[in-house]
Amino acid sequence: MNKNKIRIVAASVCLAGMSGCIRSEQPSSEADITAFSLPENIEVESDIDQTNNSIYLTVDSKFWGALTNIAPKIKLSAKATVNPPSGTPVDLTNTALRYVVTAENGVSTKTYSIMLDSAINNDTVLFSFDSWSISKDGYYVSDNHDWSNGNAGVTMGLTLLGIPKIPESYPSQMTTDGKSGCAVKLETKRGGKILFFTIPVWSGNFFLGNFNTSKVMNPLEATEFGRTYKHKPKILQGYYKYREGSGKYNDNGTEVDRADSCSIYAVFYRADKDTTLNAYGLDTSPLILARADLADGSSTVGDDFHKFSIEFGQYKEEPDFENHHYKLAIVFSSSARGATATYENGQPSKEIFYAGKVGSTLIVDEVMVINY
Repeated sequence: MNKNKIRIVAASVCLAGMSGCIRSEQPSSEADITAFSLPENIEVESDIDQTNNSIYLTVDSKFWGALTNIAPKIKLSAKATVNPPSGTPVDLTNTALRYVVTAENGVSTKTYSIMLDSAINNDTVLFSFDSWSISKDGYYVSDNHDWSNGNAGVTMGLTLLGIPKIPESYPSQMTTDGKSGCAVKLETKRGGKILFFTIPVWSGNFFLGNFNTSKVMNPLEATEFGRTYKHKPKILQGYYKYREGSGKYNDNGTEVDRADSCSIYAVFYRADKDTTLNAYGLDTSPLILARADLADGSSTVGDDFHKFSIEFGQYKEEPDFENHHYKLAIVFSSSARGATATYENGQPSKEIFYAGKVGSTLIVDEVMVINY
């Protein structure tokens, strides 16, 4: 039989009944809320935690009265639906409120809860870190959702390395060994080869801001530093104790003889149009007005807490709160060079430099910001 004739006949069948030759695309199973916004007259910061299905809203207390009858705008995964629908008036202060998203396939669903916080707007602000929860991936989460850490970026690595996902496996933890009650505990952990790249160490971090889980494949971009701040900060105070790990210092996979150190610092920057700085810009951005840095991050003496009191340096310009929006970032890390950006031709590359000593541990508690 002529093989060319067979091919022609087959092609004719496909053209006559195209649906029988081309497999139809399967309906999507994605059921995410990708954006959540309030009317423009309401000053709000919106962070969506896809890991724990939570929407965190930080709203100035003067707007809270409007939240009892407000119509949020919601963006979803392609062809997904949500109940209550976008634009439906709801009471955001009702703790029982849930948004249920159904994927295009009609089967996959996600239920989101709303978490409300007041914008930081006091003359003196105290953070005590006494209340914590455990996420579904087994790591500690501060119940003050103004604060975050990079544990969500570590959880996949633990799975691939065969390490149990329990609180003690993660670099950012809670401890009852606080100055008063509970405290933040950050410990540099050993990493390993994960898929096609190697992360030799994970440094514990804790910061005022948000870890964007939608950008988890680039942890430096996922760390979104800062919360709305309506005062000019003067001093960052608190209590800490630090002990560097034993053994060699891991310098991006190479073990060397050098000391490890912690980092404690704060950055105040202009954030018009809801600008948020990540790890690529927190040290170099022209939006920064002032910062406060712990001068000596070496091991502290003894087992007692030591007080730090760090004054913000000279301001580049006076804050203009009537015409500009500002954010304050506060950052703690168990290894100062734990994860830093690398650059090519002056531009940030995707490669990340990891460094620190396994076991280096920083505990921080009773943190206060004193304003002018």
